Amino acid sequence: MSCANPITFEADGDTSQWLVSFAAGQEKENKPLSFVVSASIPPDGRMDRITFDGSMDPELGGRLRPLLASANAGAPPPEMLQRLRLRSTE
Repeated sequence: MSCANPITFEADGDTSQWLVSFAAGQEKENKPLSFVVSASIPPDGRMDRITFDGSMDPELGGRLRPLLASANAGAPPPEMLQRLRLRSTE
């Protein structure tokens, strides 16, 4: 499935650096960076009710949650099932 309007978000310098370092550490340890996020996307496009699966590193989840909550995914189609589940893998 492709996304017509990719979700973009910006992180401050400290958060960006932490995310890059975290991903590099995972790669160095041969641990793929993979997780599942579930969220609802109401008509205004903001993401809420954001949860992560049990394999998510707690600190990573704590840093990603506010980034996702501040992002705007755009208005979902009326027929789109909610909650949306996304899997991120390297």
